[in-house]
Amino acid sequence: MSYVRGPLATSVKVTRQNSAETSLSMAMRLAAMAAATQQASNGDCDGDGYIEPIPYRSAGAAPHPTGGGLVPLTIGAAKSDPWRRDFGYCVFDHGPKVDDATCGGPAQLRQKGANTGAFPALAMISAGPDGVFQTACLDWADTDLNGIPDLPPINTPAGSDDIVFSWTYLEAAGAAGGLWKLEAGDASTAEIDRNLSVKDGGGIERMAFDIAAKALSVGAGGSGSFPTVKADYLNALTAPAIEVLAPINATASYSVNGTEIIDDTGLIVSGEQDPEVGTVESGKWCSGGLGGVLTCEQEPPALGLGGAIYSSAREELSGRNYVDFAIPEGAERITVHILAMSETAGNLPAFQLGDSGGVEIIGYAGTASSLRSSAVTDTTLSNGFQVRTGNAARVVHGSITFALVDPDTNAYSASGQFGSSDASYQFFVAGSKSLSAPLESVRLTAGGAVFDSGYALATWE
Repeated sequence: MSYVRGPLATSVKVTRQNSAETSLSMAMRLAAMAAATQQASNGDCDGDGYIEPIPYRSAGAAPHPTGGGLVPLTIGAAKSDPWRRDFGYCVFDHGPKVDDATCGGPAQLRQKGANTGAFPALAMISAGPDGVFQTACLDWADTDLNGIPDLPPINTPAGSDDIVFSWTYLEAAGAAGGLWKLEAGDASTAEIDRNLSVKDGGGIERMAFDIAAKALSVGAGGSGSFPTVKADYLNALTAPAIEVLAPINATASYSVNGTEIIDDTGLIVSGEQDPEVGTVESGKWCSGGLGGVLTCEQEPPALGLGGAIYSSAREELSGRNYVDFAIPEGAERITVHILAMSETAGNLPAFQLGDSGGVEIIGYAGTASSLRSSAVTDTTLSNGFQVRTGNAARVVHGSITFALVDPDTNAYSASGQFGSSDASYQFFVAGSKSLSAPLESVRLTAGGAVFDSGYALATWE
């Protein structure tokens, strides 16, 4: 009995612990790969450039970690630990869009994440020998805007016997063999730094791409597998020139720069064509209509009084922690306009300025005020130019303008006025901020919360 209670029990416990860790590690890798291969849009349901893990399976009344659920049935991995209890499973929606409607909105079975890949994206959890999950999976919250969550997203108390495996977004991307890497500017396309082999149901390779040789090979019977090819450029790969091995059949006339070079019978039109375009040097301003003459000048035309005002694309705020506007070099007056802005937690939205070192969250001087018929409240600024809504129900409209006053210190003055449409409130903010380098961006942040409606637009002169 002493042996059963002592060394044998310890050995069984260690064996089960090792078995649980092995199963969790394998399940994590399969879950990471499934996120990019089993979901539409390569796993990026909201199109924000971040892949969202497969949602957890609702546990109902079964034991599960707080804020999470159980391993989805579509993931081909062990779903229970050596104590015959279901693994817990937690996932986070990272990226600039959170709880977007295309991912299921606030009802999606994922926790709110942040616009960074440095924090947990998915976790597998065993309740351990005691069968009780002490680990909680928490929504991202950063009320002091220091870039660090107020509480760990995967929060396991000291003394817990839970066995927890968690990966950050970057770790999950590496474990999935590059499947979590999306093409810049096209969230519907996945990048992978591996050779590719496409096989049929019988295991015979039909198409392959070799990265080192930069060669695409089509297997037997593959001739004619590409009936239509669209390309921006044609360039010889290894031969000195492009060879056309079959006749070209022009089914309609074809023109270049407005001049017909092949007629509707497929014959090349005789006679002199448009002169070819020579070298266009960099640094020139060019103008001209489609099919017309391209005119290039050494310098762009100067803007006179009342010159052009440039604007960004309109940004939808719903489901986002913040939105950044890139400001081009030389802009001296920037205005950000908001329409029907509201956020979920009653925090204080704020505007912040950024340079080459990133967005700055300290060093703001001035005052923000809230005015209504019954009271006036105000505060001095510190971490941004605040809009003192003070209530999650406020629906706010208005604008704030930043003007470059001292180029030597990159000092900007700011003045903004806003009003709410759901109640009689006016909000005012005025102050200044100096940067260590020229201005590069303006951020509108929900103050650690998430916007639930509204639009924003930046203009500059």
